[in-house]
Amino acid sequence: MISREGPAIAVSDINSDGNNDIFLDQLHFLNQNYI
Repeated sequence: MISREGPAIAVSDINSDGNNDIFLDQLHFLNQNYI
């Protein structure tokens, strides 16, 4: 489930292990809801 805090968690995940999959998923989710 995607929460409001998802993007912040995604950024932390990128910083910790270089995996940007969560960030890309969040970006796609935001695009669907705000465009």
